[in-house]
Amino acid sequence: MKKYLIPIILFCTTLCWSQTAGQSVPFTAALLATVTAVKATGGNVFGWCFFNGSAATAYVQIFNAATANVTLGTTVPKLSIGIPTGQAVCPGPSLVGVRFGTAISIAATTTRGGLTAPASAIDVNFFYD
Repeated sequence: MKKYLIPIILFCTTLCWSQTAGQSVPFTAALLATVTAVKATGGNVFGWCFFNGSAATAYVQIFNAATANVTLGTTVPKLSIGIPTGQAVCPGPSLVGVRFGTAISIAATTTRGGLTAPASAIDVNFFYD
């Protein structure tokens, strides 16, 4: 069994976290309630790391739409991720992505489908292709 461990580790270190695997350089931003384009065309989301320095829970809404087609508080996000006060949510990069067929746009709000900005910007690192 041990003889298989090294090839798997080598495979993952050379392929899993590289652009060869299809993932781009991470998108980074300080995010508030302004819809921000991660990618203007369809793609896959492989992971993220969000930090909330606000004094209240905040949400990152992820939309399968171009920024011009998103109205916060009206457009339903494909994903809405809650980030507790003073904490990070970091599932990190994965080999299996979530498909966004149109575009990838994001915004930070105080509720899962809302339009009000959190008191402090959410630090965002986003892994996509």
